[in-house]
Amino acid sequence: MKIKKLIVVSALAISITGAGILATKVTDASNEPNLAEKLDQGTAHINYEQPMFDRIKDKSVVKKIQDSWDRALKVLEANKIEAVQDDKAWELINSGDVDIEFTNHLTQKEAFSFNAAFNSEVKKEALKSGDYWPALLLNKSEGKAILFWERVNGEVVVVNLNQNLSKGTTPSWSVEGPALEYK
Repeated sequence: MKIKKLIVVSALAISITGAGILATKVTDASNEPNLAEKLDQGTAHINYEQPMFDRIKDKSVVKKIQDSWDRALKVLEANKIEAVQDDKAWELINSGDVDIEFTNHLTQKEAFSFNAAFNSEVKKEALKSGDYWPALLLNKSEGKAILFWERVNGEVVVVNLNQNLSKGTTPSWSVEGPALEYK
């Protein structure tokens, strides 16, 4: 009887220990790296989300945003903004997808620099309640970006970003001048 109890208790202890070890290995392998590990790996700037419009269930919202971009581009074209005149070199990117479409492909240092310019005080001060969702026109070959959005009154706000290249250093990005408004 004592031998049976010993065998049962031993088997139970081995099963619990095995399950614990297995659970630890599974959860350790599936953990995402923390921020410190991502910084060390140079991948802290990479985002793996789906594009923003794919995540929006109400497609009428997507249409309203895209329609506002179309209206804004017409205003910029009427004001002879370079990016709209030479549209072959410029790529239109949803500002919510800049990471997926652009910064994921940069070095961590350049991506941090771009994000700092993209989210600058100039942009924050220019945004007003009621403004439509921003978009970005990007010219990778010239190192230029134009962040723009439409106001509820039909005016269009533009924030120009430029890539700064110095020999032997990582490219960096900065805001060029104040936000501009066009009618």
